Amino acid sequence: MDFLTPSACFEATARSVRLATVLALCLAPLAVPPAHGQDAANAPLREVREILRLGDAVDVPDWLSFAAEPQLMLDASGRLFAVPGNDPRIRVLSRNGEFIRYIGNRGTGPGEFSSLYRTGFAGDTLAARTSFFDSTGAHIRTDANTGQPEMGSGYAMKMPLAEGRQLVVGPPGEATEGERARMAVAIGPRDESRADTVASVLESTAMEIEGVGSFAHRLVAAPPVYARAPDGSGVVVVDWDIDLPARVAVRRYGLDGRLTAESTLDFELREIPADVREAYIEEGIAMFRRTAETLPETVGRQVPANLRAAVIRGSIIPDYYPPIATAFVTHDGRVWLRLPASGDDDDEVSEWLVVGPDGAPEFTVSAPLGVTFRAAQGDRVWGTGKTELDIPYIVLYELGASRG
Repeated sequence: MDFLTPSACFEATARSVRLATVLALCLAPLAVPPAHGQDAANAPLREVREILRLGDAVDVPDWLSFAAEPQLMLDASGRLFAVPGNDPRIRVLSRNGEFIRYIGNRGTGPGEFSSLYRTGFAGDTLAARTSFFDSTGAHIRTDANTGQPEMGSGYAMKMPLAEGRQLVVGPPGEATEGERARMAVAIGPRDESRADTVASVLESTAMEIEGVGSFAHRLVAAPPVYARAPDGSGVVVVDWDIDLPARVAVRRYGLDGRLTAESTLDFELREIPADVREAYIEEGIAMFRRTAETLPETVGRQVPANLRAAVIRGSIIPDYYPPIATAFVTHDGRVWLRLPASGDDDDEVSEWLVVGPDGAPEFTVSAPLGVTFRAAQGDRVWGTGKTELDIPYIVLYELGASRG
């Protein structure tokens, strides 16, 4: 079904578009963006070589059975943690893909979960929601419930960091007339309500029809993109002006919520064609009508007099494509930035720009067809994909030498 509740979508990523070549990037003095960036148009290209694939068959062991592509994380030693969306048990694999153990189980007791969406490391300790496990997988403690993402827009999403700190997203503030509600991205103590705001995100980037609700329909990603350091030592925020996304700021924050470094990337603006805008609007109209037919007693009674105007008013339709789709951070401080795809084909090759710890562009790399990179360590890159039979799998690549 196309219809979602108003709080169902607030992610700031999309896979619908890809920008052209990155033009420049430089390390800036703290909080003082440079007038011009360092030319990075000739950042060297690296290729990948597949060395391991797991789970791309109908008959696989239970630990390789996934309903959807899993979330992947790496600890400092290179062990892989696979978090499937349909099973709250985390799979722990060796750096060579051998199964070691499960962490967690289904249930409501200590170390058990009804579902599992957010996980990460707080120092050398794995934090799954608000439960903590040591390096052997033994449950340490479960903190009091602090509100989970699926509980609704009135709750904050809290993700543990190191040294008793946490990343807090939300709850949403009050929306002013003609504006969407925003949520603060903040860093603060786990046992206190105070926190230092480092960015803000839209509560929803979906199509919102006034008086009806939100629909899973969007044209572009809205900034910012944020990611935790894999050891829980800080947060990276990637931000840009949605109306003029020629410059991207990559900001790093420490556990005290203070800016520690900022680098900038200059992109070539690429205008969204008129036919792409029109196709988006027409699909939004069709989506609403399908929902109205499915729910005649609710949505069917609330069809706006001018549906086209309502779709345009309830959508984010900027003049230019966004520069970044998603990002992740590695243990050695590199930031992997994924450039959005150029069309509606989910099987397109995804392109990545890798930024070093000093803010300089190190190389670009393309993921193989249908594969999404999820985590990296040194020259080893882990990703996920699906077979032609729609079976999810995990794949390990090795980066080759730079070219160009």
